[in-house]
Amino acid sequence: MRNLIRLKKQKKLAVTELRCPNCGKEILDEQAVYCPYCAKPIATSIPSYAHPFPSPPAPYITPVKRSGFPIASGVLAIIAACISDIFGIFGIIGSFQSYYYYYGYHYIVDYRLLFTGIFGLLGFALGLTGGICALRRKNFAMAIVGVCFILMSSLFTVSLGSVYATSYSLVGVFFFGLPTLILAIISLIFVAISKNEFL
Repeated sequence: MRNLIRLKKQKKLAVTELRCPNCGKEILDEQAVYCPYCAKPIATSIPSYAHPFPSPPAPYITPVKRSGFPIASGVLAIIAACISDIFGIFGIIGSFQSYYYYYGYHYIVDYRLLFTGIFGLLGFALGLTGGICALRRKNFAMAIVGVCFILMSSLFTVSLGSVYATSYSLVGVFFFGLPTLILAIISLIFVAISKNEFL
C-alpha cells in the first residue's frame, strides 16, 4: 500500500495537475478524455511542460540524389548480354565443323569457338542478371560481377579472333566482340559512378 501511495506521489510530481475545465476537480488519470466527476469532455492535448523529458527531434536524413547512370548501365549491360548471347550461339554451332575426306564426312570440334561460345552464353546469363540489378538499383556486387563477366567474354572473343584470323573469327570480332567490349566498359563505368544509389 505504501508503494502505491509513493508511486502516486511520484506521478503527481512528474506531471502537472490536470483539472477539469467544467467542474475544476483534479483528474488523476492523465489519459482521461472525460471527467470522472461531471462526465464532461476535457482537453485532450496535454501541455508540453507536462512531459519532463520530451522526445528529441528526428534526425534529418539527406536523400540520395538519383541519377540516370544505373538505368543507362543496366540498358547497356542488357544490350551487351544479348550480343554476347548471339555470338555464344554462333560459336557453339560453328565449333562443330564437318570436313569431307575420301572416305566420307569427318566431324571435328573447334575448341576455340566452343569456349568462345560457352563464354558468350555465360556472359549473357550473368550480364542479363547484372543489368537487371543495375536497373533496379539493387545488389551492387551482382551488377559489377555481371558487367565484368560480359567484359571478360568480349575480351576473350576479341583476343581469340585477333590471334586466329579466319573469316569467321574476324566477323565475330567486328560484329560481336568490339561492340560488346565497348558497351561493357561504358556500363562498368556507369555502375561504378552510381555506387551510392544502390540499396
